[in-house]
Amino acid sequence: MAMTWDEANLAVTAPGQMFELIDGEVRGVKMKVFKNAPPHLGLVFANARNHGDKPFLVYEGETWTFTKTMDHVDALASLLVNTYGVKKGDRVAVAMRNYPEWVMSFAAIISSGAINVSMNSWWTEDEMDFALEDSGAK
Repeated sequence: MAMTWDEANLAVTAPGQMFELIDGEVRGVKMKVFKNAPPHLGLVFANARNHGDKPFLVYEGETWTFTKTMDHVDALASLLVNTYGVKKGDRVAVAMRNYPEWVMSFAAIISSGAINVSMNSWWTEDEMDFALEDSGAK
């Protein structure tokens, strides 16, 4: 017999499970948090470097290893900061299809301390203009 949503949720978040939930605090707000999750996204990217030449992403027959991907992330993050002057807290917009470069752009923006503003690349010019203005993206 199939599990209900509540039963399935409990099965994966119970004590000892991979997605165990515990009481925590995020920026002064008490909430449930994942016990086994890295405390911030930057640590996820840092841990990615530990996987070296293992496949990270495969797209149309092209394989990106963890090392190759993170090297591209580092190069783009450096470009954002050192060439374009992106600073912590800046909003950087990305309007791109679901390509490997999107993943690297997202990681580079976050790694540089900026905030990723994902935009739908199918939006009209007016929609793009509104999103850029509304988000305050660079």
